Amino acid sequence: MLIDIILIMLLYLLIGFVSGRNNDRFLFIKASFYFLILCTLGTISLAIAIGLGYGLLIKLFHTPMTVFSFGVIVTAMGGILNFYLVRALKMFKGAHDPAITQVEYYIQWMTLFVTIYQFFISSKSNMHLATSVGISSEVISVRDLNIVILPILLVSWISIAMMKIYLADHHID
Repeated sequence: MLIDIILIMLLYLLIGFVSGRNNDRFLFIKASFYFLILCTLGTISLAIAIGLGYGLLIKLFHTPMTVFSFGVIVTAMGGILNFYLVRALKMFKGAHDPAITQVEYYIQWMTLFVTIYQFFISSKSNMHLATSVGISSEVISVRDLNIVILPILLVSWISIAMMKIYLADHHID
């Protein structure tokens, strides 16, 4: 597993080196660091939002709602909270900071990869093909990805969109 992570990191560094070493040779490293911070803060923000949403809406005000509505509400709350945490850390220089765009790309890539991964592992023939060529059939639970990873990525994506609008609106460059 450690070798897998190292290879993935090296490939992202290669992408950064090949595509944009003129202005910032370490853009992909910096963006990876920001992405990890953003997702960590996103996890904390989402946990707080779930606690607040449940405590206020369900327990205190007895608001009748569906699981879908509750999920949308706490995800939006988590995104807003995450925005304030990221803003407080002053991670991004301005609206046109390439690092903020790259972090957004990382979120998009991870979201798409999770979707493709779910599709791939749901097919027995795909898994048989993978094992026949020597790839391990060990999989991460799709349920875990959907209940943990995707909401964190969504909270992070909401806060990045808010940050880009905030920086542009306040002419922070």
